Amino acid sequence: MPRFQSVLCLACVAALGARAARTAEAPKAPAAQSDWPQWRGPTRDGIAPAGPKLLDTWPKEGPPLLWKSDEIPSVRDGGCGSVVVADGRVFVYVNGRPPTTGKTYCPITLEVLTDWGWVADMPAELAKKIEAARVADKRKGLKPGPALDAYVNEFIATLEPSDAKKYDLCIRNRFKKDIGFFTWDELSKVSSLRDKEYKAIQELFSDVTKLADMHHRYGGVNDALDEACAKVSKFTDGVVCLDAATGKETWRKDFPDPVREKLPIDNFFRLAGASGTPAVAGGRCFVVGSSGMYCLSVTDGSVIWTVPLAAASNSSPLVLGDTVYAMLYGSLHAFEATTGKKRWHQPKANGNAALVWKTGGKTYLIAPGGVCIDPEDGKIVWQAEKAEVGNSTPVISSDTLVLFGSSKFQAFKISPQGAVHLYTQNYGPNWSERLCSPLVYQNYVYQNCDRCMDLLTGDTKWTTKELLAQFSSPILVDGKIIAHAKSQSVTYLIKPSPEKLEVLGELKEGVACCTSPAYSGGKLYLRLSNCVAAYDLTESKPYLDRVTLKDGQLIMQFKQVEGGLALKNSPDGTIKGLNLVGASGAAKPAKAQIQGSTVIVDVKDSAFPLRLTYGAEGNLCAKNGDVTACEWQSPHLEFESFAGNTLTLKFFGSSAPVDEEPWKDAAAYTIAGAKVIEAEVITARCVRLKTDKAWKEGDCVTLDYPAVSPDVSGPKKALAFTITKGQLVENRPLTNFLVGEARESLEPAKLFEADNLDKDVKPTAGEHWKLASNGGGVINFTDSVGKKTEAVAHACAYVYSQTDRKVQLWVGHAGVGMQVYVNGKPVHTNRTAFNPWPNVDQILDREKINDVELKQGWNTVLMGVGYHKEGWWLCGLRIRDEHGQAPTGLHYMADLAEPAMSDPAKK
Repeated sequence: MPRFQSVLCLACVAALGARAARTAEAPKAPAAQSDWPQWRGPTRDGIAPAGPKLLDTWPKEGPPLLWKSDEIPSVRDGGCGSVVVADGRVFVYVNGRPPTTGKTYCPITLEVLTDWGWVADMPAELAKKIEAARVADKRKGLKPGPALDAYVNEFIATLEPSDAKKYDLCIRNRFKKDIGFFTWDELSKVSSLRDKEYKAIQELFSDVTKLADMHHRYGGVNDALDEACAKVSKFTDGVVCLDAATGKETWRKDFPDPVREKLPIDNFFRLAGASGTPAVAGGRCFVVGSSGMYCLSVTDGSVIWTVPLAAASNSSPLVLGDTVYAMLYGSLHAFEATTGKKRWHQPKANGNAALVWKTGGKTYLIAPGGVCIDPEDGKIVWQAEKAEVGNSTPVISSDTLVLFGSSKFQAFKISPQGAVHLYTQNYGPNWSERLCSPLVYQNYVYQNCDRCMDLLTGDTKWTTKELLAQFSSPILVDGKIIAHAKSQSVTYLIKPSPEKLEVLGELKEGVACCTSPAYSGGKLYLRLSNCVAAYDLTESKPYLDRVTLKDGQLIMQFKQVEGGLALKNSPDGTIKGLNLVGASGAAKPAKAQIQGSTVIVDVKDSAFPLRLTYGAEGNLCAKNGDVTACEWQSPHLEFESFAGNTLTLKFFGSSAPVDEEPWKDAAAYTIAGAKVIEAEVITARCVRLKTDKAWKEGDCVTLDYPAVSPDVSGPKKALAFTITKGQLVENRPLTNFLVGEARESLEPAKLFEADNLDKDVKPTAGEHWKLASNGGGVINFTDSVGKKTEAVAHACAYVYSQTDRKVQLWVGHAGVGMQVYVNGKPVHTNRTAFNPWPNVDQILDREKINDVELKQGWNTVLMGVGYHKEGWWLCGLRIRDEHGQAPTGLHYMADLAEPAMSDPAKK
């Protein structure tokens, strides 16, 4: 794995887990009941106190945005601490190079470019020759020193004497950088940033990313940029205080951070920053930073006391009475909350987070690993036998202690006398789950969006990798779960249920890595990648709830409409921003009228499929606020599977789940050559049609169905498809492959050239090929074909396309490189070494192979993956349409016993 990426992931581990000791009670006065004053909320279990009634579902675009703060960077230039809310203020710890106030940075100077090996007048042919020598096989593995010097001298000797003399320094500087450094073309582009002034360092990284590929590179690129920045800007520990109502900065306090400045360039604290979450109690804000522990006045940020630290920490303080607790140097410390004077230190209470436990009139601290501690003197009361120390915060529900370690989920029945083991569930190392603190609700445990377990028995009720939650802990508000998932790119509203995962809303706004949501008084507070944002979760503003079709009219039903819908600033009575987009793609203003909380749109002359949009610039409102922007699309069906006389089809396109009842009318569907005798809606997104005909692979079907709902006055849509086996390709990775045909003892630099596999092969399960699942995005070749040395193995999947078409393949890096073949034709080669995290979908930000041609019928997708010392993984495969969207009309399967005979196009 490239150094920066691996280091960043380690930083995420520390940031998430080491949100150690946090707040509970204030030294002087308790926080308001609705506050979120510490990591995981007022009771440190992720559960919000009672408050106003909240939205049961979110609009398509998510809950209404109240405000976004001015720039507050994260990760490299801000760390990964979560926000807290107390006393009408929002607090966030920032560890990085702060934005300037009145001055600018100029990191890319001539001196820096020269050190990187750049000169303005380098001849193109010479640059090409230097670049070839820099990445040549003979140069690989040579580190700065005599061997590399000898190689460089040998190369310079091959040049024209005048060129050798003129560009000697440039050449030597270029070769000092590792192979993953900027290519010459990239460096030439980056040179355009020379002497450019920046208000914040992160703007430089943004510019460089636009000019050069910084994804999945070795550490050299990031290290060089970091060194350039270090010459003009210093790291700081900072606390930013915002007004909770407006997001405006109230105060900011920065402290020098000599600890991070002195760290090695590839240390994870140096790369990603410390990531504690503040604690607010009794008018004070407590923060554990990289170089110190700080106590500040909530009012103006003035310093009450500081405790210098010799090593960086990701701890988040816990305040109990007149004592503040923090995990420092890997163990638990206690300090006087008023002075910062150290009270005690318990080295056996390690791990990442402690919490308060009150029982029988006494108060205890519980640390990871099941250690019970007396908060007065730090002495151990008892320790649970065989408890695993994990990265997540423990949770207590009644007398049950829940611990989630790196590979185990454990429960203990606890009392002041000790802990009795109830059960242990072994899940194996799972990056997606083990970095999330558990949430317990109504005797069920929710591990973010991934898993639901019975608290009393440990039985797993459901698991899913659909949302791919990671590095973040869920919270519970108004009986609903809010959690970050999909690599922190989406925040979900989820109905807690042991039956299944049920998503009630999505907010597609990327949050800062490793952070978790905060809630207070009906508002959701998130630390985004470059700021803090607040969202209104209360039932106060109108939003689109449902759309139906009747008699040539679309009926848009809105909820939370106080006093009925009305127009503002519309002399002509039109609904500004309400548009119809028909089958041609042309948009036109909608003809509509308002009746109470409903908008009725005339669609008699509109062509389906239909899309209806209402823009943020519209004038539709109610007494309690403006209608938020929304969009609705008429649903369409797509063939999913068949069995005997039954066809299963899936709904796509609708912005809300399909209302089940109307679609159960068999008369709504017409199939040429067959009769629909029963229609069953098996989920809110799927319909099963039982017919009077038995179906077989290769049958061609034409299905007519309602464009919006089975209303007799509504238009019909036609779906033509060929019945085939396999799974419907959707917006997620392919999960099943054939794995096999390992070729050993190949020269690492020529893995694929030496691979003599017939690339037009059509594998089937048997002696050399085994069926394998990718485990949520990653295929482990070692599990399938055994450990090899300097080898290539292959993964194969068959894709059926209803038509000849072009698609995109999205693939992740793997092993020491990979090649992709489609129908025997090479479409992609990548030689970058990369070790993915098991069970984590890492395809979305990987290689996108454009214009891949699929023929009508079955297509073979074959991926060769190299192994050499570092591991043997493949980050799966996604298929998108040629525009990068979820595809239609594609199925896939792993094993096709007779591909040619199974191809309807060849029958």
